[in-house]
Amino acid sequence: MKPYELPIDPIPHTQFTRSGSTLVAEASSLGRFLNRLYDDACDVGLAIQGRQRVEKFYLDREEQRDGETVAWHFKPIDRALPITVTIFND
Repeated sequence: MKPYELPIDPIPHTQFTRSGSTLVAEASSLGRFLNRLYDDACDVGLAIQGRQRVEKFYLDREEQRDGETVAWHFKPIDRALPITVTIFND
Protein backbone atom coordinates (compact mmCIF):
# COMPACT_ATOMS: atom_id res chain seq x y z
CA MET A 1 0.00 0.00 0.00
CA LYS A 2 1.32 3.43 -0.93
CA PRO A 3 1.54 6.05 1.85
CA TYR A 4 -1.33 8.15 0.44
CA GLU A 5 -3.70 5.17 -0.02
CA LEU A 6 -6.33 4.63 2.64
CA PRO A 7 -6.98 1.13 3.99
CA ILE A 8 -10.14 -0.44 2.56
CA ASP A 9 -11.77 -3.68 3.59
CA PRO A 10 -12.04 -5.64 0.34
CA ILE A 11 -15.27 -7.28 -0.78
CA PRO A 12 -14.85 -10.98 -1.64
CA HIS A 13 -15.12 -11.63 -5.37
CA THR A 14 -17.72 -14.29 -4.57
CA GLN A 15 -20.21 -11.46 -3.88
CA PHE A 16 -20.20 -10.65 -7.61
CA THR A 17 -21.51 -12.32 -10.74
CA ARG A 18 -19.52 -12.02 -13.92
CA SER A 19 -21.24 -10.75 -17.06
CA GLY A 20 -18.65 -10.62 -19.83
CA SER A 21 -15.93 -8.29 -18.59
CA THR A 22 -18.12 -6.75 -15.86
CA LEU A 23 -18.51 -7.85 -12.25
CA VAL A 24 -22.11 -7.23 -11.14
CA ALA A 25 -23.69 -7.09 -7.67
CA GLU A 26 -26.68 -5.64 -5.85
CA ALA A 27 -26.00 -2.96 -3.25
CA SER A 28 -28.15 -4.65 -0.61
CA SER A 29 -25.90 -7.73 -0.62
CA LEU A 30 -22.71 -5.70 -0.10
CA GLY A 31 -23.51 -3.40 2.79
CA ARG A 32 -21.37 -0.25 2.77
CA PHE A 33 -19.18 -0.44 -0.31
CA LEU A 34 -18.06 3.13 -1.17
CA ASN A 35 -14.82 4.26 0.46
CA ARG A 36 -12.39 7.11 0.02
CA LEU A 37 -9.35 5.79 -1.82
CA TYR A 38 -6.68 8.38 -1.01
CA ASP A 39 -5.96 10.68 1.91
CA ASP A 40 -5.18 13.60 -0.43
CA ALA A 41 -8.22 13.35 -2.74
CA CYS A 42 -11.96 12.87 -2.59
CA ASP A 43 -12.05 9.94 -5.06
CA VAL A 44 -14.26 7.09 -3.91
CA GLY A 45 -14.24 3.48 -4.89
CA LEU A 46 -14.04 -0.06 -3.64
CA ALA A 47 -11.65 -2.96 -3.33
CA ILE A 48 -12.37 -6.53 -4.39
CA GLN A 49 -10.48 -9.53 -3.03
CA GLY A 50 -9.75 -11.77 -6.00
CA ARG A 51 -8.40 -15.28 -5.88
CA GLN A 52 -4.82 -14.04 -5.71
CA ARG A 53 -4.83 -10.33 -4.90
CA VAL A 54 -6.90 -7.24 -4.07
CA GLU A 55 -7.90 -4.93 -6.92
CA LYS A 56 -9.16 -1.39 -6.41
CA PHE A 57 -11.77 0.34 -8.55
CA TYR A 58 -12.77 4.00 -8.68
CA LEU A 59 -16.29 5.36 -9.15
CA ASP A 60 -16.54 6.37 -12.80
CA ARG A 61 -20.18 7.40 -12.83
CA GLU A 62 -23.44 7.19 -10.95
CA GLU A 63 -26.41 6.29 -13.13
CA GLN A 64 -29.66 8.04 -12.23
CA ARG A 65 -33.24 7.83 -13.46
CA ASP A 66 -36.01 10.11 -12.28
CA GLY A 67 -33.68 11.57 -9.66
CA GLU A 68 -32.78 8.22 -8.09
CA THR A 69 -29.53 6.29 -8.30
CA VAL A 70 -30.06 3.01 -10.16
CA ALA A 71 -26.40 1.92 -10.47
CA TRP A 72 -22.80 2.80 -9.74
CA HIS A 73 -20.18 2.07 -12.40
CA PHE A 74 -16.54 1.53 -11.50
CA LYS A 75 -13.32 1.27 -13.49
CA PRO A 76 -10.09 -0.37 -12.32
CA ILE A 77 -7.31 1.79 -10.94
CA ASP A 78 -4.92 -0.55 -12.78
CA ARG A 79 -5.95 0.48 -16.29
CA ALA A 80 -4.46 -2.73 -17.71
CA LEU A 81 -7.10 -4.76 -15.86
CA PRO A 82 -9.88 -5.57 -18.37
CA ILE A 83 -12.70 -5.67 -15.81
CA THR A 84 -15.31 -3.11 -14.77
CA VAL A 85 -17.78 -3.25 -11.88
CA THR A 86 -21.46 -2.36 -11.79
CA ILE A 87 -23.46 -2.28 -8.58
CA PHE A 88 -27.21 -1.96 -8.89
CA ASN A 89 -29.28 -0.08 -6.33
CA ASP A 90 -31.98 -2.61 -5.60
